[in-house]
Amino acid sequence: MRNMKEYIKVFAVYFFGVLFSPYLLLKWLRLRREGLFCNFENYMRVSTRYFLRFFRLPNLIKPLDYNEKIAWLKLFDNNTLKVQCCDKYDARKYIVSKIGEGYLPKNYYVGASFDREMAKSINVPFVIKTTHDQGGVYFCNGSEDFDAIEKDIKARIKQRYGFVNYEWPYLQLDGKVIYEEHLNFGGKIPDDYKFHCVDGKVKWLQYITDRGVDIKEGIYDRLGNKLRQRLDTDMKQFGETLNIGSQKYQEMILLAEKLASEFKYVRVDMYCTDERINIGELTFFPLGGLYKSLDVDYFGSLMNFDIYPDVKVSEYGR
Repeated sequence: MRNMKEYIKVFAVYFFGVLFSPYLLLKWLRLRREGLFCNFENYMRVSTRYFLRFFRLPNLIKPLDYNEKIAWLKLFDNNTLKVQCCDKYDARKYIVSKIGEGYLPKNYYVGASFDREMAKSINVPFVIKTTHDQGGVYFCNGSEDFDAIEKDIKARIKQRYGFVNYEWPYLQLDGKVIYEEHLNFGGKIPDDYKFHCVDGKVKWLQYITDRGVDIKEGIYDRLGNKLRQRLDTDMKQFGETLNIGSQKYQEMILLAEKLASEFKYVRVDMYCTDERINIGELTFFPLGGLYKSLDVDYFGSLMNFDIYPDVKVSEYGR
């Protein structure tokens, strides 16, 4: 079912892209006249996917809202460090180089395929992950079905992620499998602290709580003050103050900004207990830049990176 949905999206993007290609070509040439250079096929994919979601094309010459700026980043911000950081295993090297040891779960295995004997030999709860896509997470506590896990992993390893929404770093990745420590958060899914950073500075926090029960989202400024805006409207709004100490929150801000220092925009995901801060992942194109929030203009105004220096032709996807 997952594959069928992906195939339908791919077909739709290409069908409408070809259908509107003469008009898209004119828009693409306008970008070039403005000094914004990218591969036409990539422009067609990004613009068509955006159109199918919002029934209009993104403004890439003067992007204003959050989704337009994510579209701009897909096409014109070709920081190749993103490729390393989109791989769940390779990102560990970058994270350690920036903030040191102690913020990541233990790693038990990394390989090109599922290793059943290694999985059986681990006598503590652990997590199996594929490194090159989204999803592909399997919690193991002694009652798991390794046959089903192996079958799903084999299917995932064969696929290239990122094609539909043109999330180009993922297109460069070869799939791997890792086994990691299962962090204990008292038997519940941990709250997410998602720090949205622009030019190395935290601009807002997207706090996610009550996963698996009644998922909620709260938006906070850099100081931890509650904001009325919403980004993911598929979640209920969380209206309370953050239940975290000021010192721990400031430590998380510092870590997020160190990890974000190399990028125009990145979302740094963390989990936190009283004893430990854990880095989840670095995300460059949240939801593919396709949020239907009424507040995308507000979030776009916080993404005040310069859109013209260092723009060059993207080689990815040629």
